[in-house]
Parts: sequence; C-alpha cells; structure tokens
Amino acid sequence: MHANQTLLYQHVEFLSTLRPFRNHMNVASLDQVCNYLKREFTTYGLDLYEQPLRSMAGSIGM
Repeated sequence: MHANQTLLYQHVEFLSTLRPFRNHMNVASLDQVCNYLKREFTTYGLDLYEQPLRSMAGSIGM
C-alpha cells in the first residue's frame, strides 16, 4: 500500500493552518478538527464512535 502524498499534504495543511489554534481556549477549533477527522476516517469505511471527555477543573500544588 502506498501513501497518497497529495492527500497527506492536504491533511497536514488543514491541521497546521487552522486558526484560531487548537487548544483548550479554542474549543471550536478542536471541534472542527474532530469533525474533519471523523469525516476523513469514514471515507475509508471505518466505524467510529466518540468517547465523551469529562473535564475536571482544579489546581495542582497550590
């Protein structure tokens, strides 16, 4: 199986140029990446499911 170089570049381009940056302060960007990955993986016929994330606010060492 050979990698499609053009497709790989397209994926890297999307993931590396998304603004605002994907981090905890930009949940919309994280959601956009999640939707992108789900869409791409389903094109390969993969069965996907989402695992809910329970976020816990707190502090360490304070």
